[in-house]
Amino acid sequence: MKKMKRSTERMIQYLVYMQVLIVLAFLMACNQSDTSESASELFVQLNHGDCKEFGADDQAASAGPSNHQDCLEIQANGNVLQLRHLNAGFNCCPAQINAEVTLEGPILTISESESEQGCHCLCLYDLDYTIQGLGPGIYTVRVVEPYLEPGDSVLECQFDMDGSSSTSCCVDRHHYPWE
Repeated sequence: MKKMKRSTERMIQYLVYMQVLIVLAFLMACNQSDTSESASELFVQLNHGDCKEFGADDQAASAGPSNHQDCLEIQANGNVLQLRHLNAGFNCCPAQINAEVTLEGPILTISESESEQGCHCLCLYDLDYTIQGLGPGIYTVRVVEPYLEPGDSVLECQFDMDGSSSTSCCVDRHHYPWE
């Protein structure tokens, strides 16, 4: 009788373990069924210039935005997106400026960062992106920047990858380094 009771207990434990494994397998499968396009399907190239200096003569001679504006210029041509982030705020000595690009539905998110904060100052840079692999359609590009303050507007623009189009958008920033 005791042997039968132990067998029954082991069988019940076995069934409980199997149910737990089935539930875990189901949950893992649900997490892997992401409908967003993977950033690995996109080809992204990033280049940037040096720290910008805004003097009275430089700003007057420049056709670009003023130092209190954070801007995107977008040129879509076929499946190639040329994107320029003007006046991006970073450390004066960033070692390397990085960007992680993700695509979830029609939202292209660019999360910018720096590999090091080597100096005790901030600077404005112009970043040039070439992104390939987007299909036709209307997208919103959203830039996640490292030095925004609470309440700052997110820099984002909508663009059309059908054919050839260009657009630009800017947000005003009134704190360091955009002052």
